[in-house]
Order: sequence, then C-alpha cells, then structure tokens
Amino acid sequence: MLKLNLTAEVEEILGRMSADTGQSAETIAYRALLEHLEDWEDLKSVEEALKDEPLVAIPLEEVMRKYGMSPEAKRAMTKPAAE
Repeated sequence: MLKLNLTAEVEEILGRMSADTGQSAETIAYRALLEHLEDWEDLKSVEEALKDEPLVAIPLEEVMRKYGMSPEAKRAMTKPAAE
C-alpha cells in the first residue's frame, strides 16, 4: 500500500472536488494517479515506436486536398479565437 503526504493546497482542492462530484477524495486521487500512469505508459510506447520510424511532416494543404476540404475551412482553422 502506498501512502502519500499531500500539501494543504492539494487536500483543499481534493476536498472541493469531492464535495462537487460526490466521490471520495481517495477515489479522485486514485483515478488521477491511474490516468497519469496510463498517459506515461502511452508516451513510452510512442517514444519506442518513433525510435524506429522518423516523423514525416505533411503540409496542411496536402491533408486538406486529400480529404476534400476547402480553402475556407483552412482559414477557419487558422483564424485567431475571438476575445
């Protein structure tokens, strides 16, 4: 069994989240830790796969042409978000 010492700030955030979701702080912490570990495993898998195959950059215009997207779609994708 693993025991963790949490800062007061983390405990306070867990308490708020627990109250808001109705889940125990232990469940929230467990799920967050599990998700982080799964993300780390995914990252390691990708890094291993990329060691054998270099990345190939594909220009946006080529991808859009391949999937039949219009120039208007490109402008919408690159337009800055409204403030």
